[in-house]
Amino acid sequence: MAAEGGPRLAGLVLAAGGARRFGAPKQLALVGGRSLVEAAVHLALDCCAAGVVVVSGAHAPAVEAAIGHLPVAVARNEAWREGLASSLRRGVQAMPAHAEACLVLLCDQAALTAADLMRLVEAWQAFPQRMAAAGYAGTAGVPAIFPRAVWPALARLRGDHGARRLLAGAAALTVVAMPNAAVDVDTPADHAGLCRSSGHLALPVAQPAVYLRAARQEAGMEGAEGMMRVRVEYFAVLRECAGCSHEEVETQAATLRALFAELEARHGFPRLPSLKVALNAEFRDWESPLADGDTVVFIPPVAGG
Repeated sequence: MAAEGGPRLAGLVLAAGGARRFGAPKQLALVGGRSLVEAAVHLALDCCAAGVVVVSGAHAPAVEAAIGHLPVAVARNEAWREGLASSLRRGVQAMPAHAEACLVLLCDQAALTAADLMRLVEAWQAFPQRMAAAGYAGTAGVPAIFPRAVWPALARLRGDHGARRLLAGAAALTVVAMPNAAVDVDTPADHAGLCRSSGHLALPVAQPAVYLRAARQEAGMEGAEGMMRVRVEYFAVLRECAGCSHEEVETQAATLRALFAELEARHGFPRLPSLKVALNAEFRDWESPLADGDTVVFIPPVAGG
């Protein structure tokens, strides 16, 4: 489908979240062979002729690699932990100069269709000076279209509330009924249910070599000859972030430090200055080399001891 929103409508895809409830980068969760972030970008490209901006944050290298083949601009949000408002601010900063409005999309509203968005765009075109929003679950929310006149208000938002308060306070608002917008992917169970309902296998996270290579390049870890496979075990907060107690990892990381940097980029681990590491059941220095078949255990500090 060609872009039909007119040359003045830009797209803003928010894909910066840490996905803690999902336990892995949900931006890369697959539905029908396409990651959630790719699907959202394709929807935006179909109706936003002024260009599309994707805001990345947590898991940025992998998310950016997943959309690297698409004609979009990327704006990285270093303040992603603040919540949706920080991503909206970053996205507004990156909007094309010629755009007169932006369509905001979340990548986890995975049931949306091109027809849903075109109905929203057509409703907005009837009253382009107004905001236009999807109506679902008794409220108005994203996907939503924001004329340039309200961008300063988007830039003043703070916290994890997004633009819903701005929409609720509008003197005039175009609302388009959109039941599909109520479906979002917050947990693995949500993802599995969506895949079942659409007749697809629930393949949780896309992690082909290109995504992992992007994470390694950003961390300065390229250079080891060939791939190796190591077992990694997690405890406490690291287990929560990774969504598992252990995993088999293919890597080119040469040292324990480089391996952790790769996993930190993948899972969005918090900074833990007292983190310890064991290699094959022995505590080791972070610069210790890795070998194929090693078992690595990352041990975060535990409250009270």
